Amino acid sequence: MTILEGDYFRIGTAPDCDLPFDIQKNPEVSRYHCEVVLEGADFWVAPAPGCKVWLNFEEITAKTKLQNGDMLFLGTPLGAGLRFIVKIEERRAKACDERDAGGEEDESDGCQPQLMAATEP
Repeated sequence: MTILEGDYFRIGTAPDCDLPFDIQKNPEVSRYHCEVVLEGADFWVAPAPGCKVWLNFEEITAKTKLQNGDMLFLGTPLGAGLRFIVKIEERRAKACDERDAGGEEDESDGCQPQLMAATEP
C-alpha cells in the first residue's frame, strides 16, 4: 500500500508521477492519466483530457469526489486498478476536533487527512 501525503498527486506511467504504473504491464495507462487533489477535507479525482477513468465501474469525465474505499480503474473498466482509503488517525482526529472547536486553524498541525492507495493486482 502506498501512503500519499500532500494535496496533489499525479497518477500515470511517467516516472515523475506520485503513483507511477509500469507502462509494460499497463499499456492502457497514459503518462499523466489523472490527478487527485485535496480540497478542504475531501479528495477529488480528475481525468486528464482524453484519458478514460472509471470510478466504482462508472466512467467519469470530470472532477469527481472520492469516498473512502472507492475503486479507480485507468484505461478500461477493469484496467489498472487502485483502491483509495482516506484516513485520519484516531488520535489526530480527536486533536483536530478539539482544535476546530476552539476556532483555530493551522495547516501544519497534522490535521490534514492522508490518502492511501493500494494497487490491485
